Amino acid sequence: MMRMSGGWYWAAVALFAVGMIAFARRNDLLGLYSDYRYSQDVVKQLEARRDDLGKEESALRQRVEDLDRDPLAVETEVRRSKGLVREGEKIYRVELPAATAP
Repeated sequence: MMRMSGGWYWAAVALFAVGMIAFARRNDLLGLYSDYRYSQDVVKQLEARRDDLGKEESALRQRVEDLDRDPLAVETEVRRSKGLVREGEKIYRVELPAATAP
């Protein structure tokens, strides 16, 4: 194999580098890479959101199961959410005075 002289070797390396840069700019490889990185970040965010929703779903399923097993819990929840009271119960409402600015 024939050995290239130092000047020709570096000229070939420089020509190759210029060709690669031109190819990258023509095909917008930097823009494509930027889009790829952005989409990877979006995927990570969506996966984290999915995991959070999965945990929330598990907690809600557990709450439903607890309400299915305990009629008193159902009554308490209905009374709290609808503002209902049993016959003969007295409701005491306490209104705190508005906070005054110093």
